[in-house]
Amino acid sequence: MSMQYAISLYDPFTNVQLARFDRQVTDATLSTNGLTVSVRLVPFIAKTLYAQARLLTAVVQRSDGKTLRYRTVTLRLIDQGLAIECHNLIVTLDDLEYDGWWSVTKLDGWLPVETASSTPERWEMRHDDGTISLSPRKNEQFSNAKGIGRQSLFIPANLNTTGFQVIQFDWRSKGPTNWLATFLAAERDYSSQTGATTIALGNGTAQTGSLCFTFAARPLVSVAMYYNAALATYIGETGDDYLKISNLRVATVTTNMVNTTTSGAIAIGTAFVPVASTLNIAVGQRLTIESGGVNSESVVVLAVNATQFQAAFTKTHVLGVTVRGIVVTDKEIVEDVLSRNLTTNPGSGIKQSSARIIKSSRDCLEAAWSAASGLSVVQELADQAQYVTYVDDAQYLYYGPKETGRTFALVDGSIELEKALGEATNQIRVAYKNASNQPLYTAFAEHASERYALGIVRQRTIASETTDSTEAATLRSVALTDAAPTVRASLNVRAVRNEYNVREPLDLLSRGDVITIGDLSGAINKRSYTLAETSVNLMTGEVSVTPEAPIKQLDLWLAQA
Repeated sequence: MSMQYAISLYDPFTNVQLARFDRQVTDATLSTNGLTVSVRLVPFIAKTLYAQARLLTAVVQRSDGKTLRYRTVTLRLIDQGLAIECHNLIVTLDDLEYDGWWSVTKLDGWLPVETASSTPERWEMRHDDGTISLSPRKNEQFSNAKGIGRQSLFIPANLNTTGFQVIQFDWRSKGPTNWLATFLAAERDYSSQTGATTIALGNGTAQTGSLCFTFAARPLVSVAMYYNAALATYIGETGDDYLKISNLRVATVTTNMVNTTTSGAIAIGTAFVPVASTLNIAVGQRLTIESGGVNSESVVVLAVNATQFQAAFTKTHVLGVTVRGIVVTDKEIVEDVLSRNLTTNPGSGIKQSSARIIKSSRDCLEAAWSAASGLSVVQELADQAQYVTYVDDAQYLYYGPKETGRTFALVDGSIELEKALGEATNQIRVAYKNASNQPLYTAFAEHASERYALGIVRQRTIASETTDSTEAATLRSVALTDAAPTVRASLNVRAVRNEYNVREPLDLLSRGDVITIGDLSGAINKRSYTLAETSVNLMTGEVSVTPEAPIKQLDLWLAQA
């Protein structure tokens, strides 16, 4: 028996039903991603609903007791009523702009600072070698009150985000006596300073080390080098003395950072190191060992198990040294996007719950957004983690791996093939110009098998802007591949049985379900397809489905056996 449906419109902020459509519905299609419906209404009612300024919620009640909700995105007056287009509730995450500076590793935001005490023109400052580099210029004058070399990163004012709270970096420094390298965090005007840390004290020799530490939240972080004495002229060559900061990362959260200690001594070389906890340690992560100590260094994790991690060490370390590292998870970012939206718009239709938000294995190294769409942030993270995201039928935001649903056997259906021959071509050449702007043409290249398949020669010339003959030949090869007839396939489903060999209504099919097809050549050629989208016409009961992956060429021919 086909499912029965009732469609209503609600004000999401008052939860008041504005309209219910039963016999008035003339066309309706319910899909994985939304709902389109046309209803026959008297002009007054149609215009009254059309005039609604609010973003309404469409509610679909199924005869099996399930209730589905959608955000109305388009209302259109038609001849005899109203046409309504609705999307999955995840579009409500697009209502607010999102500001969130979670983690920053790029150096292009670090800028020279000019204040009464900081004078960038007396310094050579560079980023071109992957470091923040500060070097005093020869014959310039420096003191602890004038001539400080400083580069800072700051979060712009009026963004809805917390300040930086943790920093991690490697450093190299060389300077004469009384030259210092330092770090501090502050407000944007350098007031309310915190986290002041000496990176290195000059002693005339090159020094190295690594740091990872937390401090009170501030919108600005800064590294500096200066002469900590009375005014004097620097007589060294530019570049002789320096501060170089590499593998730099700052973050605004510390919730998931690695903060543990070693349970054994460490020798130089690649080795597994036991630690008090491996929580949040992952392969590829950079960890700071013995932060601020004489033998401090950073290492990249090569492997990890329940009690230890493996890395290549260049220094020795005694038992009990600190192991620290910044970690920012996609889960905490997605939860924040959802929380901010529901705090401002509690009637959006999504439930306040993180139960369906699943943390991936990714550490979000570069995660900073200003005036971004909350939806685009969540989708960007999902793409990076190879996850999917949507609001499920129970109104929970799902962020996680593609889910596998129930498995159904196809009772009645088919794979249909369509080959587009109209634009098929089997000989291609490319028109281009030489350095003197003279027109040239490559020779025709032929796709021999397609010439045989078509039975005739079909030629096309492709225009290009290149002046290079090799590039023109490459374009010709690419164009020849694209010119072959395209084969399109669709999966038509007319009846299915469940795992108990019982027929199921087609409109129960949903994202993640698996359709299994046995072709005429026998069970050995059975093929299965995971559904990415489903669509049901509520008037006719017809269902169409879209497989998650394209149907393979082999499957196409087996389907015709």
